[in-house]
Amino acid sequence: MNAHQRRQRIVFWRGSFPVILGFVVLVLALILADRVAPVTPQELDSESLTQPEAHSPELGHKAAAPILTVSQ
Repeated sequence: MNAHQRRQRIVFWRGSFPVILGFVVLVLALILADRVAPVTPQELDSESLTQPEAHSPELGHKAAAPILTVSQ
């Protein structure tokens, strides 16, 4: 290997270093984000599918309030 080839190899690695570093930082950020907010699967059973959830009286009252529209 002569001096010119060696210089080309060093320039190539110096140019590749920021790209490699960027991928490493991206992967680490994704790994840390996955650890911070784990996704837990919800279990489905036949009772929760057949019976509606109980609502508070306030929510039912608000849902039953009439919707007013403005006509021009």
